[in-house]
Amino acid sequence: MIVKPDPDNHWPALRTFAELGIAVVVLVFYALLLEPLGFILATMLAVGTLCWRMGAKPLKAYLTGLISGAVVFVLFTYGLELPLPLGLRS
Repeated sequence: MIVKPDPDNHWPALRTFAELGIAVVVLVFYALLLEPLGFILATMLAVGTLCWRMGAKPLKAYLTGLISGAVVFVLFTYGLELPLPLGLRS
């Protein structure tokens, strides 16, 4: 495939590249907001936005982000003793 690519191979639509760009922007903002907002809130925003972009309804998407952020926070902070930033003047 590298030496002789398929001549009929079609590139994804421009919408696919836009969605990938949105995902990259969300992840960059996630990294920037992790300490100021804290792990749970930043994770809720990032996971919720990515779930919403993949077709979930906004309420369910952000609820999924909140639950997953809280579960991972508890697992890392108390189970693995790897403290994550709580944020908002912690």
